[in-house]
Amino acid sequence: MTLNCDPQLHVQSMLWALDRTGLTTLLWPNAWTIENFRAVTPGPDVPLEPTLPVPYLKIPGINSCPSEYWDAVAIEVNAALLLVSAGYKFDVMMNGYQAKKGKENWEENCKKNSDMTQPGHYYGGTVDPFELLFMKTSRHSEALDAQLERLSLWTKEMEYSSFDHCKI
Repeated sequence: MTLNCDPQLHVQSMLWALDRTGLTTLLWPNAWTIENFRAVTPGPDVPLEPTLPVPYLKIPGINSCPSEYWDAVAIEVNAALLLVSAGYKFDVMMNGYQAKKGKENWEENCKKNSDMTQPGHYYGGTVDPFELLFMKTSRHSEALDAQLERLSLWTKEMEYSSFDHCKI
């Protein structure tokens, strides 16, 4: 999906594609993975970002079902790092990141534009919904709103419904 750099580099959680090993790692990280994860994350008294109330991740993994919003954000913000701590890699669909130059300059671009899904923050432009397969519609701009409206209209005009084709 997309990378976000606020409060640290992480994969946003709207859509993930994982194999069984990746899903198992995120649901039930083993002691070795948790130890590696704790070694590279700040402790409970050190905020990730002073301007955001993202708390310390009390239970590494995605299986804790938090009831508080910011505890859920802490899970999202730390999930990719947990995979890396287990010795795995992650990737995203953003073409700007996939390009060699994008990967080399990503940290620098993050310092300038922490949330790449914000209008104008994606190398001076806005992420295209077709590049990502899924788009966060809460990132408003006149251009993005017009683009999403146009794509929605075209989809409606195709008169296609999965309900018509997937009946049991």
